[in-house]
Amino acid sequence: MRLSDMKVKDLMVYPVYHVSLKDPLTKVVDKMIRSKISGVIVLDKDKPVGIVYATDLIKYIFAPEKAKEITVEEIVERQEEVLLNENMSLKDALKVMLSKNRRKLPVVNDKGEIVGVFSMVDVVKYFVDLI
Repeated sequence: MRLSDMKVKDLMVYPVYHVSLKDPLTKVVDKMIRSKISGVIVLDKDKPVGIVYATDLIKYIFAPEKAKEITVEEIVERQEEVLLNENMSLKDALKVMLSKNRRKLPVVNDKGEIVGVFSMVDVVKYFVDLI
C-alpha cells in the first residue's frame, strides 16, 4: 500500500479502552495495566471529553489510598472535542494532530461511533518498520 493511500483505519488500534468521569483512578490504572496501554479515553454520556495518560497518574504513585477516593472527573483535562474519521487520510489526520497538539485521538466511523484510537506512537512504529 502506498503511503499516500493510507487511511486512519489502517493504523488505528482497537478495542477502545475508556472510562467515565465518575470512575475512580484505580479503575484507570487497572485498565492501563491489564491492557498494556498508556492512556484511556474519558467519556461523558458516550461523548469523548478527554484522555487520561499514565503520566497524569504519576503523582498518585506514592499515595495509592488517595487514588481510591479521586475520580477521573477531578484529574482529566477537558479538551475541545477533536475526532478523526476512520476514512481520513493519514496526512490529514497527522495535520489535525499537529495543529491541535494531540498525541492520541478517538476515531469514529461515518455514524459517529468510536471505533478506534489513533496515536502518534503507532504512526512512528509504522515508519520504523519501513526503514
